Amino acid sequence: IGRNAFIGAFYGTLWFQLGPSRLFERFSLLFFCLVFIMLGNQQAIPGAFEDRLMFYREKGANVYSTFAHWFAWLVSSLPSTVINTIVFSCILYYMTGLNSSDISKFVYFSIVLGLSNLVAFSFCQAFASGSR
Repeated sequence: IGRNAFIGAFYGTLWFQLGPSRLFERFSLLFFCLVFIMLGNQQAIPGAFEDRLMFYREKGANVYSTFAHWFAWLVSSLPSTVINTIVFSCILYYMTGLNSSDISKFVYFSIVLGLSNLVAFSFCQAFASGSR
């Protein structure tokens, strides 16, 4: 949570109160938000390497399927993903002044960041499970 709050405040100071006419700066802000959210999931790769042996043992014994393992890992990481995304987007969205008058656009921004976070998390899991 601290890392997301710090980076949200850092990005917020870099792009503080963007005006509506500064389109290029808005796109660069959105790009760096997505890059931070997606690259932050690389920390899940070592954990996936460690859990891989247990997964192979359990799958070999027909305890559960690959989908059940992936879904359980996704659901267990969902609370931290939601909290981190909300902390990051609350700080960043209102510091940069993207559209502070309409709450529905903030919710849309948060949902896009959250879904990007989950996609990146799943990609990192697939990368870790596919490599030897």
